[in-house]
Amino acid sequence: LETATGQDLQGAPLRVIEEARKTVWVGRLTKIALRAAFEYTSRNDELPVMAEIRYSCSINGKVDEEAAAALLKVALGRGAWRTIRGNVYLFQRLEAFKRDHGDQYDSVYPVNAATLIKYLMFLKKRGVKSSVPGAMRNAVVWISRRLGMELDSIEGSIALPGILYSITELKALSFDEKQVMSIDDVILLEERAMVCDDDELLFLGCVLILIMASLRLDDLLHS
Repeated sequence: LETATGQDLQGAPLRVIEEARKTVWVGRLTKIALRAAFEYTSRNDELPVMAEIRYSCSINGKVDEEAAAALLKVALGRGAWRTIRGNVYLFQRLEAFKRDHGDQYDSVYPVNAATLIKYLMFLKKRGVKSSVPGAMRNAVVWISRRLGMELDSIEGSIALPGILYSITELKALSFDEKQVMSIDDVILLEERAMVCDDDELLFLGCVLILIMASLRLDDLLHS
């Protein structure tokens, strides 16, 4: 963090550290905006957020570039830094996918539904958590709205909702074989409970309840 911000944060108040973290992620969001603006310009168009800011910083037809850069960071920096971080991180993964695996029909400025679907299927093959596909779509929507990029392809897609559902639900319903306990394991736990102390007994009791309720072991951590 100190390297990224160029600040000495040793012993700094929490507020200063939080602001430094936000500065880093707003900076990354700004770079996404600049990449998107370049892509729009190559199509003889202009990224909406950039158009608004440059017009606001224009005097007699001349844009104050320094003021525009500062205003862009202000416009992009609203909200909690953790929200910005989560959405920027996921969008950067989509950018990397398009760069490494995409073709001339793929687009991330703005994101088209076909590219997002292709990336979701790529994630499915890698066995990501069931929450990732939905979070990925939400990040695309969040970034697009923040920069003013079109969402017609995403919001109007017929195939995307079904694909999101299939990946999320099938992943949630699939069980890792290494986490499934046999009846012999249950009997062993019950025998162990007869000779353990109170703390161990409490833990084993929780485990047995989870097994009898057909819940996963990590549900204990969220209960």
